[in-house]
Amino acid sequence: MNLGDLVILKLAVLPRPQCEIGPVFPHLDVARLRKLPKKTLGGAYAEFLDEHRIRPLEPARKGSAYALRFTATHDLHHVVTGFDTTLAGEIGVLAFNVGQGTAPAGMRLLAFAKTLYSIVTPWNARRIFRNARVGLELGRAAKKVLSAPLETWLEDSLRDVRARLEIPTSGQKRLS
Repeated sequence: MNLGDLVILKLAVLPRPQCEIGPVFPHLDVARLRKLPKKTLGGAYAEFLDEHRIRPLEPARKGSAYALRFTATHDLHHVVTGFDTTLAGEIGVLAFNVGQGTAPAGMRLLAFAKTLYSIVTPWNARRIFRNARVGLELGRAAKKVLSAPLETWLEDSLRDVRARLEIPTSGQKRLS
């Protein structure tokens, strides 16, 4: 199972926070996105998918708009926040969404995941706890990413998208 699949499984059992979301994410043509400059949101997203051997989630035909949007934009959250796909990176994205008030089960899930991931990969415990702290800070400071029209910003520079969302660009690489 791909670690990204955990997002879908979590949403199946956890309560949904109250938040306004944007439209459910449409199918993206990754081949077209690969042709965009790597400094654009779409180009960076395609590079992220390729680098981590991830296939984009195909939106299901059934389910709540919240669950569909949350899962379909998960990998874009990695791109805009700068967190990688390790367990420490997944904690960073989860913490970011908790800070935004859009993560299922909020702080309870974050505390549980931090503990579990630190037990599973004790050599990453420091990164896990640091990414949780940084993710919370970024999420609290940023505009709501879940409701942002990310699908219309794919040709915009990643730097501009981060600025629009009020996500600092300095230190992005150190989050990996």
